[in-house]
Amino acid sequence: MNAARLKCIGRIGPAGALTAAGPPRSIRPSIIGSRVLIVHMLREQLHKLGLCEGGWLGVFGDVEAADCGEAALDDLIVELVAAVGRNGHILVPAFTGGAQFDREKTPAATGRFAERFRRWPGVVRSPHPTHSVAVLGPAAREIVRDHDVYLPFRPETPLGQLAAKDGKVLLLGGDHRANVLIHVGRLSVERDRPVEWINVETVLEFGGRRRRRYVAAPCDGSYAFLGEELEMAGLARQMDSPWGRMAYMSARRIVDWAAGVERNSPRRFLCGRADCRWCADLEKRLPPPPIS
Repeated sequence: MNAARLKCIGRIGPAGALTAAGPPRSIRPSIIGSRVLIVHMLREQLHKLGLCEGGWLGVFGDVEAADCGEAALDDLIVELVAAVGRNGHILVPAFTGGAQFDREKTPAATGRFAERFRRWPGVVRSPHPTHSVAVLGPAAREIVRDHDVYLPFRPETPLGQLAAKDGKVLLLGGDHRANVLIHVGRLSVERDRPVEWINVETVLEFGGRRRRRYVAAPCDGSYAFLGEELEMAGLARQMDSPWGRMAYMSARRIVDWAAGVERNSPRRFLCGRADCRWCADLEKRLPPPPIS
């Protein structure tokens, strides 16, 4: 059975493989021959690479195949839940960046996987109006608490906690522009940076609305070219799966690497686009490069 077929065929197993809440009602579990064995290879791969039951796993990016339907996304979520176990945690960016934010209703703009995960039973979404994170696990509510009080990538935020817990990262699709831990590492270095604001009207939990402005994320244009460098440095491990390319990483090592580059060679993160005001402004603020 080829990979393209595997991307879009049925679901994999009984609801008991999930958390106590079970799968969304739209799911009707079924077992289709070798599909079960092939899909279960993902959790085995993750365990061999160092993910432990009870650990923290950040899942960034999105599946590559345009024909990957909800059933295949459900398969992937089931596998990831099984890989971390009942005491583990999964964190998925559910960023929006729009002018309005309803924590319960606003779709994630970070891809089909993120939106499917956001709606999964037991998942709790953080209250940050532009850079929310969806979390599944026993301490989910504590992890997302007060996220809207902080700048989106500080150590106190869910993504900062992922690195502090020495969590692992599964990057779907292999595009490091979705690797938001690079932001966490860069912004841990004190520096004069451009600040761009996003005005957002938030629907409040107990009624009413609130309008505030929030800091936009740094430019991530240069991240698209980091894959080979991170692999050669031993920081990322490429994987193939029925859902397309993936890369496996240590959250703490990625944050430390990005902080080191930001501290010593910050121009490496400039995207080089003539129309990028954020990078142009940052370059003006950086000290002159050393003369070779």
